[in-house]
Amino acid sequence: MPIYKFEKWVSQLKNGNLNTKISFRENEEEMNDLTVECNALAAHYRRLQGNTAALAQIEKEAAGNPAPWTASGR
Repeated sequence: MPIYKFEKWVSQLKNGNLNTKISFRENEEEMNDLTVECNALAAHYRRLQGNTAALAQIEKEAAGNPAPWTASGR
């Protein structure tokens, strides 16, 4: 069953659902480690997505307000 859950989780990420989390009922240490690492990966992608959105906003604002040295020809 863990492979099915893992495949489903990966599919959710691939389709853009970065809020997806994975958990396994198995209490084996390996499964716990996998759970932690998988959820950390999704959190990392969420941070990257947030940084990309912030960068896009900064670039948009910068395009509308060129730096003074650019406008004056310096």
